Amino acid sequence: MKDKLEKLVKDRFYYVLKQSQENKADVFGFGQYFRHQIPYDQLKNRSENYFPHLKVYFRVKEC
Repeated sequence: MKDKLEKLVKDRFYYVLKQSQENKADVFGFGQYFRHQIPYDQLKNRSENYFPHLKVYFRVKEC
């Protein structure tokens, strides 16, 4: 049961991430993290250059 729930949560997260990348909508706020690490002239087009190609590794952790 636990494994099924973990898989369900992960699958849904990756589905939402994929949809947001296709729509260039950073609904998770990843851009806020990179905002302080990438110069503005490179960051201004982050929706087209960085976000669609961002790799995210998601882990479900028990509380």
